[in-house]
Amino acid sequence: MSDVTGAAPRDVHRDPGAWLEANARAVAHVARRVAQSRGLHADASRALESAVRARLAADDYEVLRRYRGEADIRTYLAVVASRLLLDQRLPS
Repeated sequence: MSDVTGAAPRDVHRDPGAWLEANARAVAHVARRVAQSRGLHADASRALESAVRARLAADDYEVLRRYRGEADIRTYLAVVASRLLLDQRLPS
């Protein structure tokens, strides 16, 4: 798994755009793992990766700014990806 750099809430909140760029591989990896766990095909997996990235960047990085550090950032990202699947009903 790609390591996440600056996973403390203060690191994420300081500059969420830069954090997302620096951790793009880790975010994609988490999205792929969620897609695999749900049995999604390659195209749907790529769609989920894009949707997760877009969701994290939406509304001035609101989702990243809400991260409080109560769970590991990878767990937080996995929940974001899982909820997107429920919300968007991406094809499998």
